[in-house]
Amino acid sequence: MPDFKKIFRIGISDFSHLLIEKFISNLNLAQSKGAELFEYLSKINIKVLDLFLKPSTITDFSVLCIVCQDDFISEKITDAYSKTIEEKKKSRNATFRIDFSFMPDNGHVNTKKIASDGYILKYGKK
Repeated sequence: MPDFKKIFRIGISDFSHLLIEKFISNLNLAQSKGAELFEYLSKINIKVLDLFLKPSTITDFSVLCIVCQDDFISEKITDAYSKTIEEKKKSRNATFRIDFSFMPDNGHVNTKKIASDGYILKYGKK
C-alpha cells in the first residue's frame, strides 16, 4: 500500500517550490518594470528621489515613486501617469499584476512608514 503521507509531503514540497519560483520570477519582472519607469521618468525630466517596491502576493506588486514636488505638480506628471496606465494594462495577465503610484517629496517623507505599508524593497543606484 502506498505511503500517502509521504506522497502528500512530496506534493506539498513540489508545490511550494513552484510557488517560490513563480514569486521570484514575478519579483524580477516587477523590478524590471520599476527600472523601466525610472528610465522613462528620467527621459521626460522628472526627478525621481526614491522608488520602492511592494510585493503584496505572489502575483501582485506595487511600485511607489517619490518625485520632486515641482515635477509632481507639473504637466509632465500626466505623461508619467499615462505611461504607467499603459504599462499596467500591457503587463497584466493571470499570474502578474503591477500598480504604480506617485508621491511628491514634501521634505518630510518617512521611509519607515513607507516600509511599514509593505514597500520593503528600495531601488538602488547602479
